[in-house]
Amino acid sequence: MDVDREQFQKLREQIGRKAHLTSMLDNLYVQEKEQKEKVEELRQEKEDEQKDVDRLEDRGLTALFYSLIGKIDEKMTKEQKEAYAASVKYDAANQELKAIQYHIHTYVKELDYLKGCEATYNKLLKAREDEIRLRNSDKADRLLHLDEQISACSSRIKELQEAISAGQKAAFTADCVLSKLDNAEAWGTWDILGGGLLSTAAKHSNLDDAQSYITELQMDLRHFNTELTDISVQTDVHVNTDDFLRFADYFFDGIFADLAVQKRIKQSKEQVQGIKTEIESVLEELERMLDEEQHLKETLQSEIEDVLVE
Repeated sequence: MDVDREQFQKLREQIGRKAHLTSMLDNLYVQEKEQKEKVEELRQEKEDEQKDVDRLEDRGLTALFYSLIGKIDEKMTKEQKEAYAASVKYDAANQELKAIQYHIHTYVKELDYLKGCEATYNKLLKAREDEIRLRNSDKADRLLHLDEQISACSSRIKELQEAISAGQKAAFTADCVLSKLDNAEAWGTWDILGGGLLSTAAKHSNLDDAQSYITELQMDLRHFNTELTDISVQTDVHVNTDDFLRFADYFFDGIFADLAVQKRIKQSKEQVQGIKTEIESVLEELERMLDEEQHLKETLQSEIEDVLVE
């Protein structure tokens, strides 16, 4: 392949990439707007919940009222739990917003690098068309058409590879969540049977780790969905971080609270497993599409070779 044809194909790929980046950025700007609103809402909720805790800790009139009726410990526990939950949700949402903004920054930078590729391509295309007219060559015309097809095929291959990479990362993170929940469930069973402080601490350590991985999974799934922009396979995968907060038995003793936590862990595992299954289903379809595109590219390259040796 001569230098002009290499440059021509590279520019075609850049134009395809630019169009894909523009679509992904449109999607990300919508996500950013929605996420900013969510972060602000959760920030307000976090502050309100903390004010409730502060009022009780200050032993003001509200605290005095609850202490007189013998419920100060119960009320404080409830307010502390709600404040913790609000804080966790706010932190997770804020991390998601930062991840969205990171991808926006990365894509804008890449888009800036591709600036002007259409003008350069059109200039080269005009020169090649003039050359074809001068030669009046069917062979040159066929080569031009095959080059265009290969460039479009290369762009689709790159998009599919990036989507597959994002999906594999999400599937790996989902496995990490499931592993931590399995551990928490095992320690929780031992806790119910009288495992004591060690089993309680181990259970909550694993729940904390699962919670961190869930935040990471949310960001991975957002990125996966963004990479699927302009690809015919579409899915809406979403995990609710509310299911992975510390549960009631950290504040209350007794088998009933422990059993409630075990039930929540089981439900959470089922939810994440469902998400992982959906990711794997989409990945399977993307792999099939990638094989088809790679086979098509090989066929087109063979056709070019046939034209060149004729």
